[in-house]
Amino acid sequence: MWSVLVDIGTPAQLPKQRGKSPGWEKGKVRTVAPRYPTVKKRVSRRKKSSRLVV
Repeated sequence: MWSVLVDIGTPAQLPKQRGKSPGWEKGKVRTVAPRYPTVKKRVSRRKKSSRLVV
């Protein structure tokens, strides 16, 4: 029975790696992340009332 199990193999998947990540793939082009200008919000002022004082 043991020889049959060795020939068939196991349905379980291989364990995942732990610890240090593998990093960049070999030959992959590394690009810098795009940089965008900062957005500055302007100070909002209170609007003057449109009623005329007589």
